[in-house]
Amino acid sequence: MNKLHEIFSVPLYETNFPVSRTDLDFVKSQEYERYAYSYMSEGNVLAHDEMKKVRDFITTQVEYYFYNICGMDYDVKPELTSSWANIHIKNDWTMRHSHPNAIISGVWYLSTSDDTGSLLVHRENGLFGNQIDFNRRENNYLNSEPLYFRPEVGTIYLFPSTLKHSVDANLDSNERISVAFNYMMRGVVNSYNVKMKL
Repeated sequence: MNKLHEIFSVPLYETNFPVSRTDLDFVKSQEYERYAYSYMSEGNVLAHDEMKKVRDFITTQVEYYFYNICGMDYDVKPELTSSWANIHIKNDWTMRHSHPNAIISGVWYLSTSDDTGSLLVHRENGLFGNQIDFNRRENNYLNSEPLYFRPEVGTIYLFPSTLKHSVDANLDSNERISVAFNYMMRGVVNSYNVKMKL
């Protein structure tokens, strides 16, 4: 019997946390600095008391992702290490990047529309390497580069911090507002008789 084994997949987890007017107003009230193609807030926005419900929910989802989806042991626990808000006005976008000094990263969307753009995830290498870009008869999860995910208000995506991702241009006159975040795992890893404290 023929069987396809999809090996070494990258888990991108999607969940949702409803956006309240209070949450949106608090995120918008942060101090922002203009970077190349977006506005970014200063400080660790999810660390504020006003964001406790959101932070607790995201941390619970990070635990579920790490322990249940990825199947990792309970000898380490996630710790929020950084978070920041992003505001994209019309034509703003985010270049391809990953998140260093973290294990699990993610983003929570507070304001979106049909034209505010998608989250794009990129693979390091094409299906058959990077030497030849074959024409595709059809696009699927095996051959596509990049993959597009269209967030709605409240959508949260979690992924390994090494995953290359970008955000395409906001074509709407309304702002696209999101909060990005990074988690490190804390505890002692004992692997192959080598102990390491994180």
